[in-house]
Amino acid sequence: MSFASPAALFWLLLGIPIIGLYLLQRSVRRVPVPTLLFWTSVRNHHPLATRWQRLRRPVSLLVQLLLLTMMVLALADVRLPGQDSVPRRLIVVLDRSASMQATDIAPSRFEAAREAIRDVLADRHPDDEAALVVTGTPPVIAAPVSRHPHLLRKALKEIRPQDGPADLAAAVDLATRLCGDHTRSEILVVTDGCDPWNAAPPHNGPSNNEPADRSSRRIAVSQILIAGHSSPNIGLTRFHTRRSLTDPASYDLLLCCTNASSRTVTCDVVVRQNQHITDVVPLRMAPGATETRSLRRASVDGGLLTAHLTNLQSDPPGRPEPIDCLALDNTAWSVLPERQIRDVLLVTPGSLFLTEVLRAAPLTRLTVRNTLPDQWPQDSIVVLHRLVPDPLPERPVLIIDPEAPSDFWDIRGRIPDPVLTSSRRYPPLMAGVTLDNVVLKNIADLRCPDGSVLVSTADQIPVYADIPRFPHRCLLLNVNLEAGDLAFRTAFPILISSALDHLSGRSDVYPGAAVAGDTITLPVPAEDDSVEWLLIGPDGRTIPLANVTAPDRQKNGFRLLQAGPLSAAGIYRLRPRAAAVGDERFIAVNPNGERESDLRPWNRQIIPNRSAAEPFGRSRPVWFWLVACAALVLTVDWALYQRRSLD
Repeated sequence: MSFASPAALFWLLLGIPIIGLYLLQRSVRRVPVPTLLFWTSVRNHHPLATRWQRLRRPVSLLVQLLLLTMMVLALADVRLPGQDSVPRRLIVVLDRSASMQATDIAPSRFEAAREAIRDVLADRHPDDEAALVVTGTPPVIAAPVSRHPHLLRKALKEIRPQDGPADLAAAVDLATRLCGDHTRSEILVVTDGCDPWNAAPPHNGPSNNEPADRSSRRIAVSQILIAGHSSPNIGLTRFHTRRSLTDPASYDLLLCCTNASSRTVTCDVVVRQNQHITDVVPLRMAPGATETRSLRRASVDGGLLTAHLTNLQSDPPGRPEPIDCLALDNTAWSVLPERQIRDVLLVTPGSLFLTEVLRAAPLTRLTVRNTLPDQWPQDSIVVLHRLVPDPLPERPVLIIDPEAPSDFWDIRGRIPDPVLTSSRRYPPLMAGVTLDNVVLKNIADLRCPDGSVLVSTADQIPVYADIPRFPHRCLLLNVNLEAGDLAFRTAFPILISSALDHLSGRSDVYPGAAVAGDTITLPVPAEDDSVEWLLIGPDGRTIPLANVTAPDRQKNGFRLLQAGPLSAAGIYRLRPRAAAVGDERFIAVNPNGERESDLRPWNRQIIPNRSAAEPFGRSRPVWFWLVACAALVLTVDWALYQRRSLD
């Protein structure tokens, strides 16, 4: 037996005054009576007890001393043999992924997990330490290591589920670091079992998901499975749109729906564009199947597209069990960019190939000149073939096969037979384009800034470059259209169309739909760096934005802002702080696909399970039971010896 506070044993000295007060004889009152006859008879039958004779019935005194002993032992925090005096450290990892919002357990799996953690914290020893880690991208310490349970309960109350995935392996690694060098540590994972973090087969060394330091220190890892059973769910797992590369008014729509249940299900997917119904897609899905639909639709107008699952029924109907336990993935969004006609001025001494390619470019109004104009038109993209003015026009410009130098490049001569060797895959300009095996002849031997080169030859001669110029963009295509074969390749019209999109700013549109948990990059105009941009989430809160624009990219007329990870699915709005409410751009964020829509837990679990009612370590310390027994003894002493009653 040991004591956490041995100094408290000095309180046992209070037993001396208790015994003294017990032995103290009370003074006798003098009362005049008419006769002593009757009092003499009583005195003969019941003689007065002496001071030491009062110890003949010491039960009351023993009760008082026992009460004092129990209270002193409670103050000294007695430790029984076998009890470790080192407090334990519990790190709780809470899964807050999208699947935890399923309603197969009322009111939801997440609320059931929160209640299970409250039960675990209520049963912990007061000296034990605890911390709370929640999943995310990356995982977050919601409550640091502390002995104060109210801090953990407050943090637990403020946590909200997310619409993205749960990286439980990263969260457990973070919990391992919180354990530190503590000798009595335990990690408790509260999850629904839909994440395969612990599904790897065991072996002699640390598992793939178990850090080596945790294995060497033998940190106990267990989990509480919320639900732990298969629940049916039907969800939209993919919903994307993109503009057609051939038809300017058309767009492609990709729709995927998954039946994560054991029954055949029929449903309808209603697609709306700007709140107007454009399609109703009927689906019939076998158990565990995924149905994919690719649709081609026409619309010059852009806007917000929404897909929603309706009329969910099992086939055959009539079974009362629910077939959709997660409402989060019943809706998906995508943003369709608007198409606008652009004016293009071509200045060329004469090139039939280039003229016809520009004339066939989607949504392009072409004007052709043979000489340089005295005044450049407003709001036009300028394409210069061979002719290079000094200075370059203050417009977005594409230079093809330049014959003269400028402030942005030098020309040293001509190269008769260049060989292409390197190409940077820059998506806005090189999407869908491959220049392999393209024959080039008699190109200019020029030099331009290194960071702007997209395609070069074996001698590091730029063939295609994105010239840094502020505030208007500038592209350089160092290709002799009459001598080489690029003009006869399918890649040439695609390359020109992508260049026009880039110069008009259309190539920098935002993704049709992002995924919850991702970090997205948002291009914004760079005309005024002092403009503060706001990203407003679906719940109305402002999302922090970080400027990630490199110095050379700043001069191309736009700068890049980064936001995320975005934890909530829905529609985000990007706008300048001083702009009107309607002057904003939409960013669609959808739930995380099939991984979160499948509510069926993984079967191969190597982490032991435990019940939420199972106590963590010692459910009650010894001093708790000593105080409880002292209260009981005090009640008994009062009832037997201190209570006064009138008959």
